Amino acid sequence: MSAISASNQDMKRSEPTDRKRSWLFYIKRGLFALIVAVGIMVVFGVVAWSRGLVNYPPLTGQYPVGKVEYHLLDESRPEIFSEAPDDLRELMATIYYPADVPEGASPAPFTEGALKTVTADVLRLPGFILDTIRSQSYTNVGIVSNTAPFPVLIFSPGMGFMPLVYTPTLEEVASQGYIVVALSHPYSTGATIFPDGRVIRSSAEFGSRALSQITAKATNEDEFAAVVSPISDVWASDIRFTLDELERLESEDPFLSGHLDLSRVGVFGHSMGGGAAVEALHDDPRFLAAINMDGTLVGDSAWEGVNRPIMLMLSDEQASMTTDMLIQAGAAVDNAEFIVTRGKMTVQTVYENGAPGYLFVLDGSKHVTYTTGSALASALAFGAPADAFGSIPAGRANHIINAYIAAFFDQYLKDKSSPLLDSTSPDYPEVTLKVHAN
Repeated sequence: MSAISASNQDMKRSEPTDRKRSWLFYIKRGLFALIVAVGIMVVFGVVAWSRGLVNYPPLTGQYPVGKVEYHLLDESRPEIFSEAPDDLRELMATIYYPADVPEGASPAPFTEGALKTVTADVLRLPGFILDTIRSQSYTNVGIVSNTAPFPVLIFSPGMGFMPLVYTPTLEEVASQGYIVVALSHPYSTGATIFPDGRVIRSSAEFGSRALSQITAKATNEDEFAAVVSPISDVWASDIRFTLDELERLESEDPFLSGHLDLSRVGVFGHSMGGGAAVEALHDDPRFLAAINMDGTLVGDSAWEGVNRPIMLMLSDEQASMTTDMLIQAGAAVDNAEFIVTRGKMTVQTVYENGAPGYLFVLDGSKHVTYTTGSALASALAFGAPADAFGSIPAGRANHIINAYIAAFFDQYLKDKSSPLLDSTSPDYPEVTLKVHAN
């Protein structure tokens, strides 16, 4: 830890001097890749509207999937992202679960009502585009009964992203026999909608703008952590609190009671949510395993690692990033050196301290490959341009990511060994997998 800190302190401080070049840097780094993805989704959505409904990939697990929302209020924790002194931290959770679906039932719309209105506004899409999309989950259906309780996974999205944009992955994992709890982090998620109609948008201080700005100018760990760590700490606390609430709901809630196996709990997330997932694993022994999907590692876990099963899923974009690439994209030299050095050091630390640690790199992928835009492009039978989602075909990317998530949690939560985790698989030549056993 001291050597790392010393190395970071030796890096020179430098502020980007050209705002236009800094903006280009943000785009190329993928911090605003969602803007590009949304533009592509508009084009694809118009075509879909002219053709009919767009269906997400069919589920491959043995269960159909239901979904339900819960409002969670943490009365012990003040809301530090709000200016109101009496605010308490509250969350919205969308729970995907193996469902008992009546014959003849139809899957729910991708989004509707207030959520549709807000989602269209956040993504800058006309509402009719969202009407063309059909997911694979059902509402107002029960959880599969006459089975043992299901293992539980908590999911944290990327900064500025709504959980809705991970629908294909969340539904697929639930179909494999998991109860998946997807969180919305108020003031950081694109928009959080509460049952009473309140809508909390991502703020400049605690949302994607804050993250992109500090990433584009930080030259040492102190600068970076001063902005990122407080946000990540709140997110990791959100994850731990959600598990507290699930323990309460398992005993009190008539819908969930008897269905949650809280002795088998994992956590995963994308981008900032992936870093928060690793930090939650580090801080709370109730979590048995974690997956970080191309996320920045932060907090104590970034420099100490976690002595439990962990998989780091890197995009090709992230794995191949060099200082020269960032400088060519407009980054200041000291900033580029810090970002690349920090990324390599933290990934190596977490990977080597996992028990075991897995390092997964998906050839031809980008940061936004993990979101729904990739699956949407696939559903429309078009290949997404490489500068948006990467060069790997969209449907193939989604299939591979979901397969490895299920294999990892099957092995460490269900004790079902998977050959996918032994080494790079001939079935998935696009994946490079390294395993470090402690």
